[in-house]
Amino acid sequence: PNLKGDYHFISCPEIIKADGVYYLFGDNRDGCGIRRSADLIKWEAIGNACTYKNGFTSLWQQNEVEKGELWCPGIYKIGDVYHIYYAITTIGSRRSAIGTYTNKTLNPDSPDYKWVEAGAVIRSYDTCGYNCIDPCVITDEEGLTWLLFGSGWSGIKLTRLDPETGLLLNPENPTLIPLSFFYTDGYCEGGYVEYYNGYYYLIQASGYMKAGKYVNRVGRREKVTGPYVDRDGRPMMKSGGTQLTEDKESMTMPGHCSLFKDDDGQWYFVMEYFPEGADATLGLSTIVWDKAGWPWTAMTPNVLSLGNCQ
Repeated sequence: PNLKGDYHFISCPEIIKADGVYYLFGDNRDGCGIRRSADLIKWEAIGNACTYKNGFTSLWQQNEVEKGELWCPGIYKIGDVYHIYYAITTIGSRRSAIGTYTNKTLNPDSPDYKWVEAGAVIRSYDTCGYNCIDPCVITDEEGLTWLLFGSGWSGIKLTRLDPETGLLLNPENPTLIPLSFFYTDGYCEGGYVEYYNGYYYLIQASGYMKAGKYVNRVGRREKVTGPYVDRDGRPMMKSGGTQLTEDKESMTMPGHCSLFKDDDGQWYFVMEYFPEGADATLGLSTIVWDKAGWPWTAMTPNVLSLGNCQ
């Protein structure tokens, strides 16, 4: 759709709905910016949940990563509590950490509205074979809560969370399950898992961040732990992944994305893209699931052929 209002200058976007209002969370180069909308079209900025430009709110955040920035905040509801998961990191480094903020409500007019810094979830170091960035949280169909994270190096990982705290279930020795590793044309990052009609779908951004080189790819499996394969049966641990987006006209580098299901059952593809000469911008597309159960968006290659394969 043709968006209006405050939808520019936002990356790694995620949408959640509460009490009939749509809330958009994302990186606005100052921290976790929040926008809201009544119709998914017109967006209004309502401040930041947290910032880093003038210093983080706690000592562990300030001391965690030298010159660290807050990246890729995602919003999830675990039980009755809203959680923002975010990364503190710098470009090109594996010295990173994922932390969380909590809130009882998303309504800024409520007396209960307050973002509380709830600590570090998981860390990575220069000696690690993975990087603790790009968090995504999913509660599976069995009621287990999982944290998805990672990019570059050894790819995207999955580990269990304690649903009571939102922190690691086994902080001393967490089990890290590998989900994907894309090395043919660059890193994989921005992983996101969603459940639909019997399958868990893993979507990731892959490739170098250049026009025509940075796209989303998708695989699926009946279990959230994988192993994920694409439409042609290629494992995502071995460079598989069906291409879900491509550059179209002025919408280049359609990357870090999330999925959102509205109350009426309509699915939406929520992504960042980069207009020529501009910073990350919010893009929204409806999702159509074909007969084989694979998602199509307005940014999918050969999307006009969808009518022949529904």
